[in-house]
Amino acid sequence: SRFSPMLAAVVRPWGDSVALFGNYTEGMEPGQVVGVTYANAGDVLGPRVSKQMELGVKFQTGELAHAVSAFQIERPSFITDPANRLVDDGEQRLRGVEWSVYGKLTQSLSVLGGVAHIKSEQRNTGKDTYGTPGLRARLGLDWNTPLPGLTVGGRVHYTGKQWADSGNRLRVPAWKRLDLTTSYATKIASTPVRFNASVENVTDKKYWIGTFGDGFVMVGAALGSGIARRRRHGFGGGERGRQQQGEQAGQRAGHRRGRFCGGAADDNRCARSATAPRARRGAGVQPRASSRRRVRHLAEPPALRNLSI
Repeated sequence: SRFSPMLAAVVRPWGDSVALFGNYTEGMEPGQVVGVTYANAGDVLGPRVSKQMELGVKFQTGELAHAVSAFQIERPSFITDPANRLVDDGEQRLRGVEWSVYGKLTQSLSVLGGVAHIKSEQRNTGKDTYGTPGLRARLGLDWNTPLPGLTVGGRVHYTGKQWADSGNRLRVPAWKRLDLTTSYATKIASTPVRFNASVENVTDKKYWIGTFGDGFVMVGAALGSGIARRRRHGFGGGERGRQQQGEQAGQRAGHRRGRFCGGAADDNRCARSATAPRARRGAGVQPRASSRRRVRHLAEPPALRNLSI
């Protein structure tokens, strides 16, 4: 066992419209069993301790809420040595700045977006941290249509180029993606219900979404769609309900910064990279075989049906 401190402070020197904040956190990440692709397959690597510091300001401009922050994250990392062994011999430091915004542009048009710039470094080698793009941005718009309860929207995602391996020999190209969403809120037998539908990667773009461990890359999802139904509870209606949802979305965006470091994941813990889902080789959680590949060079991603381990 280990004590993991977490400290945070918020100061509002000029009223409720401006808040200064800072935090310091130490956290533990579980170790992993080395996978069969390494010379030391089966070895158990111990847990890692990461440290994060952040300073920032939140402020309001009209109907828009902004957050600007600077952060630093330090953590050990697993790297591949010249003998093709996965070892706990790396040390990462990530420094960056981030701006996020959510709120209403007009009475019927809402926005949620942000941009983050990260400088990453492997302290023991001087090379950049793999799986950590220097720039990541997202912009989403939602339009409340004249039809009561119907909302349509879109999301644009951009992820800058990133290294695929700790030796900085393979670079994953930058990519961008367009998603479309819609939702319809109604009542069924007096119970509030919301139907959500989405189309991801509308242009069916082929791209490498990020890394899965040292030297592994993952293919981005092809054109796809989904639909879901959920009962509404917890949030009120009207302006306050939308504000609460925006606040939670902003909190989730802030919390995600701990999820990303060489080889961690996109929307859902150690640095702010935009990489592939955070499963680990040999740790009992594996991505679909069709979505991962160890590479010696990077070209245009093949069709998903042609992928193999």
